[in-house]
Amino acid sequence: TTQYSLITKRFVFRIAKRQNQRVFLRFLDGLLHRWPRLLLLLDNAPWHKGKRIEAFCKAHRKTLRLVYFPPYSPELNIIEQCWTVGKAAIANRYFTKLANAKYRLRQTFKQEKAMPRMFQYLCP
Repeated sequence: TTQYSLITKRFVFRIAKRQNQRVFLRFLDGLLHRWPRLLLLLDNAPWHKGKRIEAFCKAHRKTLRLVYFPPYSPELNIIEQCWTVGKAAIANRYFTKLANAKYRLRQTFKQEKAMPRMFQYLCP
């Protein structure tokens, strides 16, 4: 799961073995502890929606707002650039350990210059 902080101009992300609503809710809860008010721009992944997510948002309606990119419109979903850059960082490389691949992804996502169009889109 990745999120972008307009305040710090960096991505906030968690690499998880699997993604589901429970994992995403833990991620949201952690974000709310770090930043008391959030506006998140999300893709339409199944774990970003559903009854659990709606209930969580309702319980935090004064501090949390989720906005979804249009479905089936990758050209309007700027997060797609994030996935392209992330895949390029680990594609066609041999990692002896999964931890090394994760490290490479973390380093890539921490670099503002790695995704200039993303930052220009969010902070023109």
